[in-house]
Order: sequence, then structure tokens, then C-alpha cells
Amino acid sequence: MKRLLNYIIILSLSLVIFGCDSSGPTIDKDSEEFDYIEITKKGIVYYKGVPFSGTLIENKNGQLKEKKTFKEGKERLVEEYLENGQLKFKGTYKEGKEDGDIEIYFENGQLKNKGTYKDGKEDGDIEIYYENGQLSLKGTFKDGKRNGNFEGYFENGQLWSKGTYKDGKPNGDIENYSENGQLKNKGTYKEGKEDGDIEIYYENGQLSLKGTYKEGKEDGDFEKYFENGQLWSKGTYKDGKQDGDIEKYFENGQLKTKITYKDGKEDGDIEIYYENGQLSLKGTYKEGKEDGDFENYYENGQLSLKGTYKEGKQDGDIEIYYENGQLKEKRTFKDGEEVN
Repeated sequence: MKRLLNYIIILSLSLVIFGCDSSGPTIDKDSEEFDYIEITKKGIVYYKGVPFSGTLIENKNGQLKEKKTFKEGKERLVEEYLENGQLKFKGTYKEGKEDGDIEIYFENGQLKNKGTYKDGKEDGDIEIYYENGQLSLKGTFKDGKRNGNFEGYFENGQLWSKGTYKDGKPNGDIENYSENGQLKNKGTYKEGKEDGDIEIYYENGQLSLKGTYKEGKEDGDFEKYFENGQLWSKGTYKDGKQDGDIEKYFENGQLKTKITYKDGKEDGDIEIYYENGQLSLKGTYKEGKEDGDFENYYENGQLSLKGTYKEGKQDGDIEIYYENGQLKEKRTFKDGEEVN
């Protein structure tokens, strides 16, 4: 009888020290049994010379702080706790890297983020939350990169972004919103570059810009607007460069400038206006340089100056007038140099 009682006492002490986990013993880091734990430089855990299968726990002030489960010396499951006993972290490992589900919690117990990993990289669905429980972001990863649909939310639950990714780059439609729900911008991407229509909006909902891209460069018609909805500029681009007529306007709707471009350079007629609609300048460019007749006007419509340019230099007679129309002076130039 006495021998049986001693056996029960020894068995009880063993359960306290080792636990009764079916996967192996549970060893407290403060227990004498922990002295038999050895960790190699490669992170392999041994217990009494044998690769450890079981659980290691660490307590602080009587409260569980950390719990790690091993199989054949390798870490498989990790749990970390806050001082209040609340779970802080829970994750699965393989070969020392995150592999499987990972969960992180706020101090109030609310889930902070959760996701699936493979070989240490995000691989699968991921969700991130605000401390109030509102979803902040959700999406899918593959091999550590965004791959699939993603959505992001403000703390009030309003959508702030949604789009499609491939290999970590935007690929498809991307939309961003203001906190009040107003569309901020939207565009189409291919392999991380703008490729298709793009639109940008003011906070009041008014269109600010619209245009077309190809392989990350402006290609096609573009229009820009003032916040009041009035057209500010319009023109055509090709391979990222201005190509064709470009027009800009004053906020009152009056034409400000009209210039013809080719391959990003002024090439053709140019006209500049005063805000009252009166012509200020007109002339001709070739390959980005003044080439041909030029005229300047006063705001009252009176001719101010007229002359001729060649390859960006004054060439020929230049006449300058007073605002009343009277000729002020006449000078002659050749290849940019004045001729007496």
C-alpha cells in the first residue's frame, strides 16, 4: 500500500513537470528538466540527447508567457501571451520558418491580422484588422507577393482601395477612395504599369484628369479640369510625349494657349491669349525652335512686335510698335545677330 502511494506521488509530480500532451512531454523552462534541453546552432532542440518532441512553456508571474511545440527537434507551433493572459501570437512553423496559419492579436483580444504562410512567405489569404474589429485589408499572396484581389478599408468601414495584383504588381483595375466614399482615382494596369484609361478626381467629386496610358506612358487623348469643372487643358500624347494640338484654358473658359507638338517638341503653329480673349502671340515652331513669322500684341489688340525667326534665332526684319500703333523702331537680324 505504501509502495502504491509513493508511485502515485511520483506520477503526479511527473505530470506537473511534463504534462500529459499526447505529442510528448511538456517542460517548464523553470523546471529542473529544462537543464536537459540543448539547442544547436541550426536551431534543433534536443532533450537528453534525443531530438525533442513535445512542448516547452515559459511562465511569468504565474501566467503563461510562451508555449512552443516541437516535433523531432524542430519548432512547429508557437504561442505567445500578454501579461493579462490574452493570446498575442499563434503560428505554425516548419524548418524554422512560418509555414501555415499565423494569427496576431491586440491586447483587448481583438484579432489584429491572420494569414497563411509557406516557407516563411505569405502564401494564401491575409486579413488585417483595426483594434475596433473593423477590417483594414484583405487579399491573397503567392510566394510572398500580392496575387489576386485586394481591398483596403478606412477605420469607419469605408472602402479606400481595391484592385487586382499579379506577382506583387498592379494588374487590372485599381480604384482608390476618400474617407467620405468619394472616388479619388481609378486606372487600369498591366504588370505594374498604367495601361488603359486613368481618371483622377477632386475631393468634391469633380473630374480632375482623364487620359489613356500604354505600357506606363501617356498615349492618346488627355484632359485636365479645374475644380469647378471647367476644362483646363486637352491634348494628345504618343509614347509619353506630347504629339498634336495641346490647348490650355483660363478658369473662365477662355483659351490661354494652343500649341502643336511633334514627338514632344513644339512643331507647328503656336497661339497665346490674354484672359480677355485677345491674342497675345502667334508664331511657328519647327522641332522645338522658333521658325517663321512671329507677332506679339498688346492687351488692347494693337500689334506690339513682328519679326522672323530661323532655327530659333531672329533672322530678318524686327519691327516694334508703341501701344498706339506708331512704329517705334525697326531692326534687322541675321542668324541671331543684329545687322547695322
